[in-house]
Amino acid sequence: MAEQIVVVLGVLPLLVALAGTRWLRNRPHGGEPLRTIHQVAYLAGGPDRVTDTAVAAALERQVVRLDKAGVLRRSSARPADPFAFAVSEALPKVGIGRVRGPLRASEPMRSLRAELLADGLALPEGRLHLVWRAALLAQLVLVVLGMAMLLRAVVVTGQAALLAGSSLIVATTAFAVTLCLDRAHRETWTTKAGELALSRAREDPGLVTGVTGAVALGGLAAHPDRRLTRSLLLTPSRARDRTTVTACGSYDGPTTVVDDSPG
Repeated sequence: MAEQIVVVLGVLPLLVALAGTRWLRNRPHGGEPLRTIHQVAYLAGGPDRVTDTAVAAALERQVVRLDKAGVLRRSSARPADPFAFAVSEALPKVGIGRVRGPLRASEPMRSLRAELLADGLALPEGRLHLVWRAALLAQLVLVVLGMAMLLRAVVVTGQAALLAGSSLIVATTAFAVTLCLDRAHRETWTTKAGELALSRAREDPGLVTGVTGAVALGGLAAHPDRRLTRSLLLTPSRARDRTTVTACGSYDGPTTVVDDSPG
């Protein structure tokens, strides 16, 4: 009887997660087009993509600069864009990784997230991941239960293990599928309406253009300056060994690495 229950329940967490995902992503939307490149970046890659786009835009407009050691620093220009201002306020930092944390918690990012949520274009951050993690845990419990029943059938009672083995196969298969879908949904930020709006924005040359547009859609990997991209992706430990390589601008001698990040 227990084996039959596990066979029936073996795919239930997976089905519940699929239903929950469908419900979360099918939010109503009025059909309005995206208005800013930051909206495009968020729907394409979440908060970190917005940060990458803001840094790329700030560098292009010379609001911030990148020195030879890979340290992002403020320039004398005062940015009008709130994201560029938030980037400049977080500096100096070694590499873009140290900028992403402060930008995630910044007021412009919170406002952008709330706006996209209200418009039915974005998912609540972490909600979809929580759904799939709960399903994964439930599936794991069923796998363990199936293994215990199989051992009991074979070792303890000496009965045929066909039904117990079937329950274990069903639970294990459902666990593997749930694990794959959990990984696939980790970078899902949009509702179905958000996907449609992003698809339309890709074809809008007035919104998605130049270096900023390329980074918004494709991340730093899409930045045309590969040397600058490598410098942005430096970690503090790697940056300390790189004080004489020109990342951008004119050479003004070795640069001391300064990073006021916590820790």
